[in-house]
Amino acid sequence: MANRKWTEEELNYLKAFYPKEGAESVAKKLGRSRDAIKVKASRLKLDRRSQIDYKRWSLSEISFLKKYYPIKGSAYVAKALGCTGKKVRSKARELKIRRQTLLYWSRAELEYLRDWYGKKPTTEIAKALDRTPDAVRMKAQTFNLKSTRSRLWTESEIEYLRQHSATMTLSEIGKELNRSRESVSHQLHRMEIRKKQLNPWSAEEIELLKNKYGKMPVKELAGILKRSRSSVLGKANGLGLQKSRSPLYTSKDKEYLRRFYLQKSNTELARVLGRSVGSIELMAKKLE
Repeated sequence: MANRKWTEEELNYLKAFYPKEGAESVAKKLGRSRDAIKVKASRLKLDRRSQIDYKRWSLSEISFLKKYYPIKGSAYVAKALGCTGKKVRSKARELKIRRQTLLYWSRAELEYLRDWYGKKPTTEIAKALDRTPDAVRMKAQTFNLKSTRSRLWTESEIEYLRQHSATMTLSEIGKELNRSRESVSHQLHRMEIRKKQLNPWSAEEIELLKNKYGKMPVKELAGILKRSRSSVLGKANGLGLQKSRSPLYTSKDKEYLRRFYLQKSNTELARVLGRSVGSIELMAKKLE
């Protein structure tokens, strides 16, 4: 039994299942001893330890690994994916993914970070150091560096503020410039810029607002005007506009709703009956 030759089928089975199932399982399947299996596997350089990577990685797991391994490390990824740190590190080596935090920071880079963190936008510092913004923030946290509230606004920041203040919220601008919402708001005041002045309401828009406000959902009206919901509500409040109470549903309205509720969309029903979508939904529930 020990001297019988290995067939091609046996060798293929050994190569396929030894890394996954081990010597004992393969030995039972092939009718050979456990030692014979281990000796042959050794000659073929088959490694049982490759079992670590046997479980296939899904696309979502690979994406998670690529995104978080460089900045969080194997322990974080392993805990999130429910596997071992060894498996994570093995897969990272296979995909040639490196830890960013393991990259060496020179003394000059650290001095630059200490001098400018909180005074320049994080994106600008990252570009100067040829690193990612996340790497810059993580290193700053390591040294307990924080943004200072009183740092001066640079010309590039002011220009960015002029270009985007009409299309971005204060919080969004603050995140891009590594400043607080209050800091952005104060700078706009210093520049004598008001977000509402940067995109003034035309006479046609005001007329449309007066005619439609209270007769259709604010969100839908905001879409027509290509403005935010808060902008529409603020302007309506400034003009003293109030939502009028919807007229009572007539028996004809209710009959129409019963007949076509399952056939037409709520938006279409609202348009036909001159009501809001929310009003249609409420009445439909009452008629159930």
